[in-house]
Amino acid sequence: MRPLCPPMLSQVRYSGHNRWSQIKRAKGANDVARATQFGKIGGQIVRAIIAGKGETDVSLNMYLAAALAQARAAQMPKSNTETAFKKGIAAVSGSAKGGEETDTVVYEGMSAEGVAVVAIAETTNRNKTFPEVRFCFTKHQGALKSIMFHFEKRSRLVFGNKDGASAKSLDEMLDAALEFDGVEDIGKEIDDGNDSTVELLCNLPSLLSLQKQVLERGFEVKEMDLVAYMPTSKTEPLSEEQAVGFEKLLSDLENQSEVVKVFHNATLPE
Repeated sequence: MRPLCPPMLSQVRYSGHNRWSQIKRAKGANDVARATQFGKIGGQIVRAIIAGKGETDVSLNMYLAAALAQARAAQMPKSNTETAFKKGIAAVSGSAKGGEETDTVVYEGMSAEGVAVVAIAETTNRNKTFPEVRFCFTKHQGALKSIMFHFEKRSRLVFGNKDGASAKSLDEMLDAALEFDGVEDIGKEIDDGNDSTVELLCNLPSLLSLQKQVLERGFEVKEMDLVAYMPTSKTEPLSEEQAVGFEKLLSDLENQSEVVKVFHNATLPE
């Protein structure tokens, strides 16, 4: 989650004091962003348990498996996860008051830099969420418009080395990926030593089986999306200035409380 940049003071009179103020504001913004992110993931865990009719076995509930993969990727505290589990189980058992039903809404838009963007929201009030998402685009000279022809719907799983386990190289991970049943394509590869990851694309019915195979081979699922909007075409590389502008739009979208995932077709500078 990218935190919003704190406002800068227009006049600096005491550099030491001003720097400390900036650090405090930056930390505060980061804490707020993390809390927002954890709240979103917690809500996804609750909805996953409800959708699975109380099933908490991730080998049987793919919604929950996907939500927990996001929790691990965000380093969400165990206490937050446990709280979400209790809420989900209570909602299914009827011991908790039923909340408002949420709708999954997909918004399409184009940034000022010519980047196609898909934002997925989980909302209880479409009439509130739509103008908020629209404002994010118009604020940065973009607009909501039909751009879905730039994407295709796939299921997605990203795996890597398990913490504390004997690390495999990227080549070894790719060799394993070629042996997994159900893989339709191999997406982004990140070669970063022990933190290397490989993105696998598949169809939805194969996702749980693929997750099981990854775990059985001693790897860890880093990310998992039941529905991912993968770009079929990418933009020309953005300039540094364009990338900064586009990142501001992404940051605003990702900081919307109802937006749970954002996909785009930008080619960002190295």
